[in-house]
Amino acid sequence: MIEVPRRARPAREQIRRPEKRSESDHIAEVSGGAADLDHRLCAIERRLEELSEGQSELRRTMIGQERRGAVSASNILAYYGRDFIDACYVHLLGRLPDEAAVWAREAQLKKGASRQSILIDVYRSREARSLGVRVKGIKFLLLRERMSPRSGTSGGYSRRERTLLPIERLLRSGSADFLVHCYREILGRQPDRQGLAHYSERLAHGMARTRVIGDLVYSEEGKRRRVIVPGLWWRYPLAGIFSGRARALRSS
Repeated sequence: MIEVPRRARPAREQIRRPEKRSESDHIAEVSGGAADLDHRLCAIERRLEELSEGQSELRRTMIGQERRGAVSASNILAYYGRDFIDACYVHLLGRLPDEAAVWAREAQLKKGASRQSILIDVYRSREARSLGVRVKGIKFLLLRERMSPRSGTSGGYSRRERTLLPIERLLRSGSADFLVHCYREILGRQPDRQGLAHYSERLAHGMARTRVIGDLVYSEEGKRRRVIVPGLWWRYPLAGIFSGRARALRSS
């Protein structure tokens, strides 16, 4: 009888168990990952600085192209915000403002200073006088500044520029804070007790919010504040019509 040799069974693969790692190895791995993250953050910061320098150079080039011709006050006043501040310094001083100057000028604009007054301040600076810069139309601005009253009296020109106020910013506020928000944004003060009680009662009887905004904007105090709400000129009368119809339907 012939014996058939048995096939050898394959050896079972040994299951590799994870090696136990010491606490020092774990700390070293975490610190290595943190160092790699710091390296990447530093690279991102350097890239952002390069982009900021490139943006400043581009702004200097774009604004400086107009400086090749005669410096005109109307050309400088054609800019707004940060571009206006850069235009003042590039046209009058031949350089971009530093961060401290930008912060100070932006704070003046937020407090209600006009762009004309900031242009005159830069024109009257010691640096501008030493350069002997001549600005076309600056004499008219200086004369206008002399004629404008120091206070809010009538006559002459007002130092305060018109302020644009989107109506959506006022309408998004909650019912409890709506009147306070309107008084702060439009009149620049807290509501008095009489006005708060008056408009709270009218809102409770169905008066539209747009009507309240229009009453404050078109009041004598609102006109002195020179606040402009785009689109209010046609929303205000429509709100009065719909409010009247709503009151009529409630009373019937």
